[in-house]
Amino acid sequence: MAAARKGKKKAVKPRYGTAPGRVQRARTYLVMGLFFCIFTAIGGRLCQLHLYPSARLLQEEEVHQGYRTLEAPRGEIFDRNGLLLATDREAPSVWVDPRRIHDPKRVASPQVLAAWLSPQLGLSTEAILAAFNKRDSKGGLMKDVTLKRFIQDLDDKALAAMVLESGHALGVRDTTTRYYPQATTASHLLGFLSRDGEIAEGVEQKMDDHLRSVAGIFRARVDVGRNLLDSETLERKEPKGGEDVHLSIDTDLQRVLERALDKRMAECEAPRAMGLLMNPHTGAILALANRPAFDPNRYNE
Repeated sequence: MAAARKGKKKAVKPRYGTAPGRVQRARTYLVMGLFFCIFTAIGGRLCQLHLYPSARLLQEEEVHQGYRTLEAPRGEIFDRNGLLLATDREAPSVWVDPRRIHDPKRVASPQVLAAWLSPQLGLSTEAILAAFNKRDSKGGLMKDVTLKRFIQDLDDKALAAMVLESGHALGVRDTTTRYYPQATTASHLLGFLSRDGEIAEGVEQKMDDHLRSVAGIFRARVDVGRNLLDSETLERKEPKGGEDVHLSIDTDLQRVLERALDKRMAECEAPRAMGLLMNPHTGAILALANRPAFDPNRYNE
């Protein structure tokens, strides 16, 4: 008996368990198939939303986006000696938030504020009150109404006093306007650019293809206050500035010609006059004047 027990071999268990049977393999294939179907459905839905989104999703996406126009300066105009004849410069514009105007914690009386602003801005009290009460299509007070654009006769202290007096219901922002540093000199030759960007005659119109700048755009997602988030930029296209134009005109000779025309008009009592100075060797126009003149900085006057 002892010898028989000693000669019997002991069964050895597999180190990693037994091989899976038919039932276990079937269950594994079933689970893998379910996961494959689920991920295929999710992937298909994501592709559909990305490539063929519904109109509702597109509208919802636009709500969370905003953009800002990136402006570039218009090209400058110089005479033959490099004297600046036309350029862009910043001019302050005053805007108002009517919702804050009617907040008694900020403004005690809109009528009193309008009467105080009237002589400083050169606007009637009625026009200012109309801006204070401007409403949108839904009947609510508007958020941002321009009160006066391109202010030239008020300094920074006067503008700051307006903002403080209104309880910060008024604001000042810089806007770009065309500026002609030589005033009436060569005004007909240069033409002018209106406050609304309309071009009238002269070099400004003739050379507009070269002087005109191309605005860029910055588009990004916005926060709750509709502020653009730099970290969520969607598109940024840099602006392109205009080209500078150098004329053959000599400003000193231009002034001499204009004074001579003014003097001759007074002597002859003529309503109009025109003069031209040209280099006879090259044909370059050194001065070209029409009288009477105007100030392109104040073309509306």
